[in-house]
Amino acid sequence: MSWSLKQLVFLAPTLLLLPVSLMAPESPRWLVAKGRLHEAEAVMIQAANINDFPLPDTAALMHRLREQAEARTSSPIAIEGDILDSHSLRRRVLAMIVAYFSITFSYYVAVFATAPIHEVWMPYGVVVATLFSCGVMQALVSGIALVTMMNTFLVMTAVIDCLLSVAAGTGVTTITNVLIVLSRGVSLAVIVHVLVFVMELFPSAVRSGAVCWVFASGRVGALFSSVTFELHLHGREYMVFAIAAFLLFLSLLVIRVLPRTTMVEQAKEANLGSSSARNTMEHMRRTLERPTDRKTKYGSAERPKGRRSPTSDPEFSPKASTGRHGHKFN
Repeated sequence: MSWSLKQLVFLAPTLLLLPVSLMAPESPRWLVAKGRLHEAEAVMIQAANINDFPLPDTAALMHRLREQAEARTSSPIAIEGDILDSHSLRRRVLAMIVAYFSITFSYYVAVFATAPIHEVWMPYGVVVATLFSCGVMQALVSGIALVTMMNTFLVMTAVIDCLLSVAAGTGVTTITNVLIVLSRGVSLAVIVHVLVFVMELFPSAVRSGAVCWVFASGRVGALFSSVTFELHLHGREYMVFAIAAFLLFLSLLVIRVLPRTTMVEQAKEANLGSSSARNTMEHMRRTLERPTDRKTKYGSAERPKGRRSPTSDPEFSPKASTGRHGHKFN
């Protein structure tokens, strides 16, 4: 079998993408961006039932989306064709391109630095560092925002590269090897996280294009990292890690244009606030009802000891109102 026929056979399953794209449901982000809130609500409720997501949070999110849609419609400066906010999407794409370029450059710089080193423990150390980084991400993903997690791990990788630059400049081999292993493990986990964040950040209509551009920037970063071989040959490894750290810090400045929190997180906070307000009102209602219940209890079952009825007072008893022989006085 010729190579062209083998390539055709291997690429044939990609033809299934066309019918799948026609049958796949629209993303809720795209439906919200187009103003189709009823369809978005149906998809989100179905996804919440499948993923065991709290339905009150979904309802709070939809309520917030409707309020924003009404505010955008009633605004005098609202533009009907600016629903997707293409300027904001372009800024996000550029920010993610810079971030992915930097983290890929840092990863391949560490990979190329370990090429001439023949240590048996280093591949296993990279696996352990990668699994540990992924485990930390898994533990934090439900507690903090995705962009906050990305910033944290980018700072961590940049600090490791700074330490690598110092260790490589001083010639401490053991510490340099340990830091290289840590850099490779953390960078690999961040690469996966950035791609996942890109798919979360953009609507379905532009998601594939954004992922392709970001992934292409990573390939360019890997290509540029191969140029650093010249610095390795001249014994200036510390400059390579310094450049990687500089690019990572630069990407931290660029990704400041990204949104701090997602709509889902804002809906959770709003739902928690409304739940606490409802609990406070319920407590106040019960507190106000207690004196009324006590008063009703005393009035129906037993009277207070300080108050007596006329029939219980001996001065107003029937015997006191009659004579000694039973005759009444007029």
